[in-house]
Formats: sequence, C-alpha cells, structure tokens
Amino acid sequence: MIDASFNALVPADARIEKLAEGFAWSEGPAWVQEGGYLLFTDVPANTLYRWRQSEGLSVFLKPSGLADPDPRSVREAGANG
Repeated sequence: MIDASFNALVPADARIEKLAEGFAWSEGPAWVQEGGYLLFTDVPANTLYRWRQSEGLSVFLKPSGLADPDPRSVREAGANG
C-alpha cells in the first residue's frame, strides 16, 4: 500500500467485485447514501446507470448529457459532453 491511511477507508479483506459489464467508457461511481445506490455513466451511450444491491443495474437517466437529437453535432454527447 502506498499510503497507509487507505486502510482506514477500505478493510484489508475487502474484495473487488464486478457489478456490471458491457460499457464503452464508464465514469464514476458516485454513492448515494440516502437511496443506497451507486451511480455511474457510460459516456458514449449518453446514459446514467444506477446499481442497487436488491435490484441490480437499471437506467437512471437517458440522455444523461446532450439531449440534441443529432449527437454527431458534438464530440461527446454523454454526461460530460
């Protein structure tokens, strides 16, 4: 470990778990404590996804960025475009 303070955030026995796959370019995640879910985007798909332990993956917002019907008008139509 480069910085021992990381151990205060993540238990030493924590496991990395793949929650979903098949995305072109994901950004995030952001944890929403009040709702108990994780949000992340697939930028080229212009989609914001939600993952919840009890439900799995679902679309949270689409479009997540550009609402123009012709996404070719910009370089990146997704949430950060």
